[in-house]
Amino acid sequence: METLAEEEFPEIYEQALKYFGEQAQACQAMEECGELIRVLNKAFNRKDDKYLLYVAEEIADLEIVLEQLKRIPEISDFYKINKMIKLNKLAETIGG
Repeated sequence: METLAEEEFPEIYEQALKYFGEQAQACQAMEECGELIRVLNKAFNRKDDKYLLYVAEEIADLEIVLEQLKRIPEISDFYKINKMIKLNKLAETIGG
């Protein structure tokens, strides 16, 4: 299997969203959120470093599906606006 170049990622996200559909990927996002919550709980409550690998894996899974959801037209503009607002608020909070 050939390794994808990072500049190819946006096209893969678009193709996956078209292939699976918006509703299926929204459900997938919910599943990935749950899995990340579960491994974060294990990693930090049990103070067991072996779970950090699982945390990284679940972050990657969630990020991939979120990148797809951000490309849904009805979400895209609102996402960009909200991200800017929230990052500005964070910058104010931390003195940036």
